[in-house]
Formats: sequence, C-alpha cells, structure tokens
Amino acid sequence: MDNNNLSTEYDTIFEDDKLNIKSSVIDFAHLIEQNTYIEGGVSKVYSISSDFGTGKTFFCEKLKRVLEKDGVQTTKMNIWEMDFYENPLMPILAKLNEIYKKNGKKLPTKIIDSTLKFSKNSLSFLCGTAIKSISQKALDVDVIEEFKNHFPSKSLYDDFGQYQKALKELKETLIKWAKNSDKPIVIIIDELDRCSPDYAVKTLEVLKHFFDVSGFVFVLAIDENHLKNSVKCLFGTENFEGYKRKFINNTFLLPHPDKKAFAEFLYDRSGIDSVIKKIQEEKRELVFLVSLYDMFICAYRFSRNGDGIGEMKAREYNASQTSENIIKRYFAAYSIWFNFSLRQMEQVFDRLVMFIKQIAVSNELFSPDLAVFLVCLHEFDVKVYDAMCRSDQIYDYPITNMNADD
Repeated sequence: MDNNNLSTEYDTIFEDDKLNIKSSVIDFAHLIEQNTYIEGGVSKVYSISSDFGTGKTFFCEKLKRVLEKDGVQTTKMNIWEMDFYENPLMPILAKLNEIYKKNGKKLPTKIIDSTLKFSKNSLSFLCGTAIKSISQKALDVDVIEEFKNHFPSKSLYDDFGQYQKALKELKETLIKWAKNSDKPIVIIIDELDRCSPDYAVKTLEVLKHFFDVSGFVFVLAIDENHLKNSVKCLFGTENFEGYKRKFINNTFLLPHPDKKAFAEFLYDRSGIDSVIKKIQEEKRELVFLVSLYDMFICAYRFSRNGDGIGEMKAREYNASQTSENIIKRYFAAYSIWFNFSLRQMEQVFDRLVMFIKQIAVSNELFSPDLAVFLVCLHEFDVKVYDAMCRSDQIYDYPITNMNADD
C-alpha cells in the first residue's frame, strides 16, 4: 500500500489528530499485524513508552481503530480501573472473551478458579494461625507443622493437578483460536503505569505465564521509568533491562507531542470565544497594537522610496494580536518551557478558562498574555506565584538611595 493511499484510507479515524501521530500509529499497527500464528511460537509483547500524561491513551485509542479497520480482532482495557481485582488474570481473560464470544463461544474459566483456590485457602490458614498464636500469647506455634496438618500432600497434589489441566485447556483454546485466524489477536493494555508496583509487575507475569501463545499480541502503554522504579522497589535489582526483556519483546518510543497543535485544540474545544467577545465589547481587553500612522510616517522619513514595508509588517503583526492568537501562542510556549505533559496542559487550560470567565463577569481589565503567564506559573511553581501575588514582596526604593545620574 503506497503512502498516498495511507493518507486517505484512515482519514476519518484521525480527524481530531491534534498530536500529529497518524503516520506513527499506522506504521506501528502494520508492524504488529505481521505477528500471525506460527507453530511452536510465542506471543509478542510491545510497549508504548513515554512519560505519564503525554498522549499514550490517545495513541492507543487510534491504534485500536486502525487495527479494527484492518480486520484485526482487537480489544482495549484500562488495567488501572481493574486493579481492585487481586489477580489481573481475571480482567484480562474477560477482555479477551469479549472478542472470542463473537464466535458464539466462551473462553474456559477453570484456570481462574484453580489459580485462586489455593491462594485463598493459604490466606485463610495463615490468618487463622496468626490469630491462634496471638490468642495463646505464644510465639512457639510451628507454622510449618500447622501447614502440613492443614494441607496434606494429597490435597496439594490434587490442587496442582487441577491447575495444570485448567491451564492446558486454556492454552489449547487460545492456540486453536489463533490458528484459525489469518491475523493476530491484539489486546491493548492502557494505564499500566498508574497501577501499584506489585500489580503492574504481576500483570507482566500473567501475560507471560498464561497467554504466551503465538498469534497473540499485547500492547502495553507504560512509562518505563515508572516501571523501572516498581521493579527496583519489589526486587531491589538495578538490571531493569534484563528484567524487561523477560516480558517485553520491543519498545516503541512515543513521538514527542506537538504542544503547539495541542494548545490550539484546547482553545478551539473550550468555546471561550463568546466570553472573550463580551470582554472586548466592554472595552476591557488589554491588547496592544502598533500604530499604523507612526509606521507610515517612519516609512517616509527614514526610507527614500517610502516602500511601506514597515507598515505592511505592522499590519501583519496587528492581525496576529488577538486574544485568541495570544492565548494559543503563549500557552504553547509556556507549556514547552515548563515541560508540561499533555495531561497537565489540559488541566491548566481548564483553569485558564475558569479565570477568563471570572474576568468576564467582573469589571476588571483582561490581559491575555498576563493571564496565561500567571496560570501557567501557578502550575509550575506555586511558591513563586504566591510571592508575586503578595504585596509585601514589592519593594519601594527611596529616592535618596538613587544615584543622581539615575
């Protein structure tokens, strides 16, 4: 498929693409679509890596739609919303079942029961042993002997045998599913970096242990620095790359977002124009323009031909000096300078809109550039902001301390 076709085939998906990620999403989608079933192969796990709040969710939503348009069986889940489940196996299996049941069947769930059975029994036993120890006010309770008495070896072997059968049944079903599909089955897992460290790591282990079947592709949206800290916290290892390679085949670095385009998107979405128009009608807008008359005089005074280039540039400048352009321009600049994430930009812009609405119902003057600066500064460093707002930080210098030349 040539690039010209690519530019139109997915247009409806990317109508709201203010981050300019269209080509990156399409390229990545076509990369993972190559991971079809191979006899004796294993699943593929990719990570979409970037800092928290920099557009991973938007990328994943577009990726899902591109894959679906290409006929790939795809589902997407927010794993952070599911971390109240002790075991991530349950929500992941449920999400996969949403696709599988379209064939009129259901994925086997015995694996969930057999996995949880022993852990629940063990937890109940350990709690009972602890209570027994406390009630006897003794520390000589032999936990190992208690464990042997509570769980005879036959019971342990039976539980393990049931677990192996359930796992085999699940994997045989997944293999048959992947074999009968001419394209991979893709599950996109978003917000993994918002989960607790143990749950994030447990999710990786579940994918490796239960779903390591060729023809399945897992895409993880993560902040790898956050995951690195989680691994270090849990295991004390500094070899994060070695640990990561056990679970993740390839990492795709999300392109840096176009914050200027995103600032324009936030402004257009806010619908703040009508509020600013009210301020303009009441002549409370502080937007300073170049005097065209002065430029006209200067052009003829300092130019032999009076070519009017200065006047033309002044007209161009004045045309750009509207509250809308100033807000978009300054907000993008401060977002870049203060290194705001996209999520921060969205939150800060919401506060800016609230501030402008407050100005609109008051009798105060409105300076768009100053408003953007103050709201962004408040987000970046609230201490500096507070210091600027306190009157006791404004110092008056007596005339007697000034030099005569001043």
